[in-house]
Amino acid sequence: MKTSLESFAKLIALTVWADGEYDELEKQTVEDVAEAFELDNSDFCALVEKAVNEIIPMNETEVNKYLDNTASEIAEDEKGPIFEAVLEMALSDGVLTEEETNNLLSISDAMSLDRAYAVMLLCDFIKSDPDIEILIN
Repeated sequence: MKTSLESFAKLIALTVWADGEYDELEKQTVEDVAEAFELDNSDFCALVEKAVNEIIPMNETEVNKYLDNTASEIAEDEKGPIFEAVLEMALSDGVLTEEETNNLLSISDAMSLDRAYAVMLLCDFIKSDPDIEILIN
């Protein structure tokens, strides 16, 4: 992997930030992501935990700067797969909220992913799990 584990972990942590809690289901999803990317599970989980603890007390302006800095460190050819991991993280609880959707679009924008591509990936994830609940405010 060209992208540093720390940068990847920070994007995953930014996804956790959208709902403000890092629960057991999300921790299991981090382990699943580590396995899918053939990463050292304990190292990756520790980096995600560290990043979550950094992000939680930040205000929105600080989070946006953190996101921009982190997204600029993602290798061009790994943006798609890493964004898919971000989607898996966001949808791990079976619920998609407007706030999470805005967060996902902010992450895709910061990564310079085509917005239509990002939305299509999101739709594909939802299609593959019809039990995902979509909460519209």
